[in-house]
Amino acid sequence: MKTMSEVANKWKSELPWFIRLLGNSTNAKLFHVFCKDFSLSTEEPEDAIVKWYENKEFGMSTYVRAGQIEAIQFFATGYSDFIGQYHDLPFGLRFGLKKDEITSRFGKPDEVKIGRQITSELSHGGIFRYSTPLCKLAFTFSSDDELLAIISFEEKLE
Repeated sequence: MKTMSEVANKWKSELPWFIRLLGNSTNAKLFHVFCKDFSLSTEEPEDAIVKWYENKEFGMSTYVRAGQIEAIQFFATGYSDFIGQYHDLPFGLRFGLKKDEITSRFGKPDEVKIGRQITSELSHGGIFRYSTPLCKLAFTFSSDDELLAIISFEEKLE
């Protein structure tokens, strides 16, 4: 198991560039570059409070509330309605890892959510959340086999 200082150094050196978007406005030039680079678009009305900018073939989604970027997520193929997945994941991660493989890499999570049914068609098998110096990193596991299905970078609220 890694020490907290080893994990903290890893966070600082390996977190992806786009985490700088978290907490910022969708009006920022960098957000428009990000959407273009990852071919993200939204189907929500212009005046919607909550918007998802997504690329289903890339397995990527960005959650926006009231014009502020709150989360950037990567989904395994077949989770929800994502038909593809991003392969260049940070920290050498890959979808399908077991919970114990995550804890052996990152230590004990700062927060653990037990699995639950979200909608009639969507559930998860638990969430491990880690606080990093720059954001929160969440690992969501599938409900059927409890393998890693979603990696989320979330705004770090104080």
